[in-house]
Amino acid sequence: MTYGGCDYIDANGDVIFTNQSGEWASKILRFGPQLIPQPGSLMRRAAFEKTNGLSNEFALAFDFDLFLQLKNQGKFAYLDKTLAQFRWHPTSLSVKRRMRSATEASRVRRRHYRGLAKLFWWLWEPFVILATWAAGKLVSIRTNRKS
Repeated sequence: MTYGGCDYIDANGDVIFTNQSGEWASKILRFGPQLIPQPGSLMRRAAFEKTNGLSNEFALAFDFDLFLQLKNQGKFAYLDKTLAQFRWHPTSLSVKRRMRSATEASRVRRRHYRGLAKLFWWLWEPFVILATWAAGKLVSIRTNRKS
């Protein structure tokens, strides 16, 4: 899979910030927050067909589950370019249900943990959930200040 940056834009189309999480986003994918912007990602069809596809089990983190399935097939490549835009607005499911999104992402990670991570996930998961929720809140605050 290849991914690049993603502009987060407000209701007027103005850029709030650009997510350019870089190569390290794919390195922490298995145990940290999901920082790869789905709108700015591309995958090979053949790779997608080797996965279980998008899971109906998840309402908000289905793309994260897919990314972890793809990660099992090989390395991700980061392009240092902005490839997409994501409109951040209060009625967006991933914005409006931020805590649900963060806890669902935690369920996805726990599903994919192996070895010792399967036993000790409870040591770091609460912090990842909180950090993910807080980051979303900060973006919402920044967006509301611009309006």
